[in-house]
Order: sequence, then structure tokens, then C-alpha cells
Amino acid sequence: MKHTILVVILFCTLLSSHAQERSIDFQYGSLDRVADMAKIADKDVLLYFTAVWCTPCREMEETAFKDSAVVAFIDKHFVALKVDIDSVEGKRLVRSFNNRSVPQYVVINPQDRSLKYAFVGSMRTENFLQQLNESLDPANNELARSMEKYQEGNRDHEFLLDYLGFMDRHFDAGKLVYDELFALATAEQKRSEPVFGLMERFLRDEAGVDFQFVADNKDALTDLYGENRVNALLNRPALMQLESVFFEGDSAAFYRELAHTQHVVLGNADLQLFEMEANFLLRNKQSNQFIALVESARFPTAFADDNKRRIAGANLTMLNMAAADSNLLQRANTWMEQVDETTVQTLIVSGNIDEQLQKLDTALLKYEQALALYRKDHPDAVVDPSGILSLIDAVKKKIAAP
Repeated sequence: MKHTILVVILFCTLLSSHAQERSIDFQYGSLDRVADMAKIADKDVLLYFTAVWCTPCREMEETAFKDSAVVAFIDKHFVALKVDIDSVEGKRLVRSFNNRSVPQYVVINPQDRSLKYAFVGSMRTENFLQQLNESLDPANNELARSMEKYQEGNRDHEFLLDYLGFMDRHFDAGKLVYDELFALATAEQKRSEPVFGLMERFLRDEAGVDFQFVADNKDALTDLYGENRVNALLNRPALMQLESVFFEGDSAAFYRELAHTQHVVLGNADLQLFEMEANFLLRNKQSNQFIALVESARFPTAFADDNKRRIAGANLTMLNMAAADSNLLQRANTWMEQVDETTVQTLIVSGNIDEQLQKLDTALLKYEQALALYRKDHPDAVVDPSGILSLIDAVKKKIAAP
């Protein structure tokens, strides 16, 4: 009898342990498939934008995402889709949903894909649960109230600016509001800082009325905002076309468009073009060509000196780990050894590379040096940066592992 009771207790303990270790049941792949699942279940869709290199994402996955109340709440109200922003489908959704940072959480109606709520960042479990609750309660949801006012026909200029601020932060549908706001704005309003800032976000097409306005008022706008900002605005359509070809992955088409862009852009766009080509080469696993680009001076004004270019090359390598082979990692390590400046950034990038090369003790030393340097540079900081602390903790666990 005692043996039977012991078995039952052990079984219940195992069930309890299993329940405590539950995490969110994320779906993967197509949004269409997940939306269909949500329709059938009469739930909303929760998109979780993340990346393999995102330390705050790992923090959320180890804390809030394993909390039993959070798991139960999401199971009840949502079908959750995990979106890797570096995957092919992820890049498409990033562009569709105006994603700018990770982690980001977007709640949409599965019927028409309309935005219901969105928020960003790593946060305490109770705050995450509060945000999820607000997404289901339009009465306490400032974004939902603003959307309702817009749908009711409010077109006051100040309201449109505020509303577009919400949409711009959370959802690409803001482009529709921007077009309407620009069409209704006076010439004076179009030259104002708020609208000029919106043009920097939404201007996309050389055939658009906003582009024509900037071209026609270039001198006046330059007096207000400086040549660099105005040139960057006039360069946007060409750079966005290059970005479009970038995602297609065709090398011949990309380099044709790159040459065209270099010819038509105004002012200094070397850094943007360098980063575009570098990411294109990494995305297509052309590591030798990427190495040659970093070690050349084809974009002479992109960086202040060789140090900055090497740091950028090493950093891009770490941000594209899926494309980094052993040869590229070794070369990135060499770049960082040649760098003669010590900053929090250089220590972290160099430590990242050492960690990938399994030089764990060296990586730990550099992370700890980065933390010490941060504390020296920020003597009044109350809290240490969680990203550096997470790196230190992770590499310590690797060192301690058998």
C-alpha cells in the first residue's frame, strides 16, 4: 500500500513539474495557416517577432513565456505565431507589419489581418500579462480608441498626427493615414517638423506627390533641416528599390541596381550602400566576397577609418551567424585583433566571436571587461545593462557544463 502511495505521489510530482515547465505553444511558418486556425478557434493571432541573436527575447522565453498564468491566458485567447525576422517568411512579415525591433508582439484580427494591439520589449511577467489583457479590452486600449475615432471620420490635423504616431510605431497601415494627412495638409504644414519627419518614414516613390513637394521645395527645406536630411529624403525611393531587389536574391539584378543607385543618389550614401551590399553577400552565403568587401575601400566615405570598417564587418558577421562559416569567423576574429580601440561595443563583438570559436574563457574576460567599462562610463547608472549580464551568465553556464 505504501509503495502504491509513493508511486502516486511520484506520478503527481512529475505531472506538477511538467506543468510548471510548460511554455507558450508557438506555431511556425505561414501567417495564413495560423490565421485560419485562429478563425476556427475564435481567437486572435499573437505574432511574436524574435531573432536568434536577440538577448532580450531569450530573457522573455525563460521568464514570462514559462509563467503558468501567461501560458494559460495565451492558450485561451490567442493562436501564437513565432516569427524569426531573419527567415524568408519573417522578412516578409517584418515589412508587412513595420517591425523595427525585437522582441515585438502584435495582436491582429484573423478575419482581415487588421491591427488590434502591439507592444515591444522585454518586461516583467506581470507587465506582459497586463499588455495582453489590454489587447482584449478596447475600452482601455488607447490605440483602439484612436482607431475608432479615425473610422468615425475625425480628420483634424493634430489628431491625424497623433494617430499616425500610433500606426507608425506599430503597423504599416500607417501609410494609408499618411497619404491622407499629406493630401489634406497645407504647404506650411508640409514644411513643419512633424510632417517632414513623417516623410522621412513614409516617402517611397519618385512619382509621389510628397517626393515632388520635396524636389520643388528643396532649397527651402534645406534651410530648415539641412542638406543631409533633405538629400536622404530624395534618395529614399532609389534605396528602397535597391532593397526590393535585395530580397529577390538575384546577384546580377542586385549589382545592376546598386550601380544605378550609386549614380543617382545625392550626397554621401556610402554607409547605406556598404551595409546593403554586405548584408546581401551574407544573406546569400558569399563569405569570400563579403570578406573582400570589408577589406577593400570601395565605399571610401562609409567609415572614418579602417577600425570602424573592421568593427562593422565583425558585427555584421555576428548578426548573420546563420551565414558565418569557420573561415569567416576566423577572419572576423582577425579584424577585431587589428582594432586599436577599446569600447563596450568592441569588447562585446570580440567576445561574441571568441564564444563562437569556443574560446570561452577569453569571451568571458571580454564580457566582464565590457561591464566594467560600462560602469566606469556610467557611474550614476543604478542598474547594469541586462544584455551584458545575460552574455556573462550564458558563457559561465557553457564553461561549467560537463
